[in-house]
Amino acid sequence: NVNVNKDRLTILGANAGIAPTSLTRGAARVEPSKVAGFVVSASAITIDGFDIDKFSATASTNQKITVADANLSNLTFKNIVVLSTAGAPSGSGDGTFHISASGSRVIKNVVIDSVLVEQRANRPTAMIIDQVENLTVTNSEFYGAKAASTYTDAVKVGSKGSFGLKGEVLFDNNIFENYHQYLLWLQKMHTSNVVVSNNVFRN
Repeated sequence: NVNVNKDRLTILGANAGIAPTSLTRGAARVEPSKVAGFVVSASAITIDGFDIDKFSATASTNQKITVADANLSNLTFKNIVVLSTAGAPSGSGDGTFHISASGSRVIKNVVIDSVLVEQRANRPTAMIIDQVENLTVTNSEFYGAKAASTYTDAVKVGSKGSFGLKGEVLFDNNIFENYHQYLLWLQKMHTSNVVVSNNVFRN
């Protein structure tokens, strides 16, 4: 479990600057067991170039990139791989990227770029988003576990809190595949400029 609680940090893994689909990607991995990969409770943070593998069996510990419920801003996650070999989030309130504020708190200026999330079991949700102002998700791939007996969503926005998203919202050049229900579930949207472009949706 990597706790990031100091402002203005750039954390570089062995694959910093290398997109997950690149053939030259190295083998460096962060392999936390039964805990989240990163817990971020600070502003002006960049996390770049890590692999996170081996989900635990408990849904509450399967939030691999967790942003604290606080007034935070300027968070960038890029060139990250999250692979599931032993399960995935199994509850509708758990997401691999869990970026959720409540009350009067707002998380601002979040960028997710060039990530690969592959969840082949249980009830995976790639992202839970609540009370976020300005979100960019680009050049990423999200693969779920489509099962007839349960519903799954790729990106779930606004399931908690007073709003889901506001400000500038961009989903561009992503792949969403193998989810049983919503690929982009946008709820409680406040005044926003939302652009959804050049994405591939396959179920």
